[in-house]
Amino acid sequence: MRTIAIGVVATAFVGLSSAAGQQQLTGQAPDLTPVPARILNGVASVRNVGSGPAGPFLLTVQCQKQGGGSCAESPGMAAYENPAYPNRLVVPVAGLAAGKVFNHTLPFWKGLDWQPGNYNFVLEADAGKTVAETNEGNNFGGAVLSEP
Repeated sequence: MRTIAIGVVATAFVGLSSAAGQQQLTGQAPDLTPVPARILNGVASVRNVGSGPAGPFLLTVQCQKQGGGSCAESPGMAAYENPAYPNRLVVPVAGLAAGKVFNHTLPFWKGLDWQPGNYNFVLEADAGKTVAETNEGNNFGGAVLSEP
């Protein structure tokens, strides 16, 4: 399998002010949340629910078969490998305006051969923690694919 490295630029769109020794976010800031249900159709998706734009970041997708075993694989997955995020698909996002959704269709998805069972998917928006967000606690989302 071919491995690619993806560069990330750290960005910040918010200022910090100090009130009684505490730092507070001021101005407009992004808030990135994955849209996990779309992965069941082969679409990696993230929404910026914040009030400001997000700079470049990474969206990752991890699959795990419930009860053990492996997820379906394809040679097309090699284009989404990044050694910093083993066992995950890595989708670079160039940036995302406030209120917008980024959707990336995985071109190999329709050709995957899923064995019977349940598969857990976990998506992480801003996996590299490069975007200063108003809420860092909502960067994960999950979905389950059930194959009879």
